[in-house]
Amino acid sequence: WQVLLQQTQIVFVQLFSFLIMGRKYTKSQIGGTAVIIAGAVVGILPQAVSVKNSSSLVFTAVFFVGILPKSLALVGKERVLQLGVNVLWLTFVVSWVQWFLVIAMYPLTTFHVFGGLPFSRFTFVMGNGLQCFLGNTAIPVYND
Repeated sequence: WQVLLQQTQIVFVQLFSFLIMGRKYTKSQIGGTAVIIAGAVVGILPQAVSVKNSSSLVFTAVFFVGILPKSLALVGKERVLQLGVNVLWLTFVVSWVQWFLVIAMYPLTTFHVFGGLPFSRFTFVMGNGLQCFLGNTAIPVYND
């Protein structure tokens, strides 16, 4: 589902570009957007209706909603770049904002539906993440 849902990002980028930047689209571009929407609905709806595990629907909904901020960020970056901001500076700022958002949203992982990771393991998980980032390939995979 994720690969198919990810294609709807095009739709949201177009929508946000229209609303924020005043971008105009041709009839063929709008038609392509309609095909993306139809494909996502036709591809996901039958599976979504037949799912017996409600958490699968929750994860699908969370993934789908997660596309919105990413799409908005893409349009926002384009708008900021049009204002003449240096691309390296923009990347630096966005990276730090993302880091703070990850830290701020970490408590959500304590909910069972998001993995149920105890908050007491925060430093352990973040430490392993840092080691992985630094190239340590001996970090265990989290499947518990």
